[in-house]
Amino acid sequence: MGKPHRLAHFNYRGRVRLFVTCITHARHLAFQRAEVCDLLVGTLRMSATRFSVEITASCVMPDHVHLLLAGATDESDLPALLRHWKQSTGYAYSQYHGRRLWQGNYWDRVLRESEEVF
Repeated sequence: MGKPHRLAHFNYRGRVRLFVTCITHARHLAFQRAEVCDLLVGTLRMSATRFSVEITASCVMPDHVHLLLAGATDESDLPALLRHWKQSTGYAYSQYHGRRLWQGNYWDRVLRESEEVF
């Protein structure tokens, strides 16, 4: 059995900080074009506002994205942000490019309060 993607008894809502990696389907090089990166980042910003999440840092690589996210309020919903963002960008990408954008899940690491990010 593989490693579980989420911590079983951890609440990913509220003032939580996560380091997240999202990988493209079959690791295809989707993010080599500026317009795709613009879609990715623009949609991430809109989704972050909607779900009260701060984007501390982001790094777009040719076949994956790294994000450092922090819940801004007690109502912040990081899993909902990631679902919405991946669904929105995945749909737009498939409509234009005729192929799937994302792998089905993402990898995360919860950061402790004592861990500095910069």
